[in-house]
Amino acid sequence: MTPSATYKTIWRAVRQRQQITCVFEGRCREACPVILGYSSDGRERVLVFQIGGQTRPGSKLPGWRSFRLAGVHDLKLRDGPWVEGGSHTRTQSHIRFVDVDVNIPATLTRLQPLPFGSSELLPPRSG
Repeated sequence: MTPSATYKTIWRAVRQRQQITCVFEGRCREACPVILGYSSDGRERVLVFQIGGQTRPGSKLPGWRSFRLAGVHDLKLRDGPWVEGGSHTRTQSHIRFVDVDVNIPATLTRLQPLPFGSSELLPPRSG
């Protein structure tokens, strides 16, 4: 399965440490994408550190969020300060197959995004 256009755009943003703006679950979001890959069933997902915009009632900003790429609309890249939050200590469970992670240099050198099922996809890092 070839990665979607949204996936390819976020792949570039992660590698270039660019912020993204988008609409997800009907809310405008401003975020730094940190890990991009696939859920266990092959759905495209991204782990972001959301720095602005709207979020669910009761949720605080800034904070970690996981987005299903099928639900991301009006995606744009922008320059701005890169923010990853204080710590990411728990293994995230939404992305089971990691394509690119800003904290794993080897994933930042590939020439193109990996499709779901690629043997080069990595398991999620812990902490």
